[in-house]
Amino acid sequence: MVAPAAAALLPAAAALLIWPLIRPASRGPTSARIVDGELHALDASGHLLWRVSFPEGWAHPPGFAVPLEKAGLAWRSNGPIVSDIDGDGQTEVLFVLNTTTDNGALMGHRLICFGADGAERWRYTPGRRTRWQDRQFDASYAIAWVLAPLSIDGRPHLLVSASNTYFPCQLSPLDAADGRLVGEYWHFGALLSAVVLDADGDGRPEVFVAGVNNPGPGNGAPAIVELRLPLPPPRPEVANVFDPPRPREAAYALFPPIDVFALYPHPAAVMWLRLDEWNRLQLAVSLGPDHRPKGQAYYSLDARLTVTDIRADDRLKAYHEDPGGAVRPRHGSR
Repeated sequence: MVAPAAAALLPAAAALLIWPLIRPASRGPTSARIVDGELHALDASGHLLWRVSFPEGWAHPPGFAVPLEKAGLAWRSNGPIVSDIDGDGQTEVLFVLNTTTDNGALMGHRLICFGADGAERWRYTPGRRTRWQDRQFDASYAIAWVLAPLSIDGRPHLLVSASNTYFPCQLSPLDAADGRLVGEYWHFGALLSAVVLDADGDGRPEVFVAGVNNPGPGNGAPAIVELRLPLPPPRPEVANVFDPPRPREAAYALFPPIDVFALYPHPAAVMWLRLDEWNRLQLAVSLGPDHRPKGQAYYSLDARLTVTDIRADDRLKAYHEDPGGAVRPRHGSR
């Protein structure tokens, strides 16, 4: 009686031994996060599938977090994006690597794509050494956000915004399969948010990017730009990325100064850009995440970048109306 019972239990025991080995292969990651300087990929139940450490150093969350958010025809974030980004039927993990050196100096960001099994598939380092007039810029760029997945001419792409502090900013479309840079647009100031939509109804997407225009003296001005896709191919041999010929924007708009913000030596910028349920552009202008108590101004625009509504939040109104803490409007400023 013992021998038949033991024989019957052998397949079950073997299955129990094999199950921990085959179970991870049968699941794909559904989320990822930074834990103790490593990237951890988790399944739908929150169980760890794999983890990756980086020889470059301890991985840090982005200084200015952009939560995963629908951005028209794509998703936008600077945190881990878990999706089938290249259309191969498998889940990938996109990760912005933000590290510091041993002496605490910040390193430029890298965008890394991992397969469902945790193997690195490709990585992209944005930016390059360049100059503008008498100013020179190193190749250390911070990634503000990634748009993914994004279809351009029927092929899967990504769109990456990275800047050298506030200026200059590189907008980079990448081939989602191999991370290859296939185009670029350079802007005079950080582009902090974006949405993708078919604004003119021709069946091809446009990208609206927003942030700050701030070359030269002064704090600059909040800006929004419309670009048609695909972007022109990159010109890595050009020492000055702003040398002609430059890509032509489909539309470009600057926003007027806000008198309350003039009291502070920080550039006002479009901090976020979204679409409402009617595909109207909604955006907020403020001094940045560290200065939001000073208030924000909200704009609604149509696809032609015509302003249809402006309003200020209560904090901005309070600062404006405080005779001891705000400057009255001058020269038509709002």
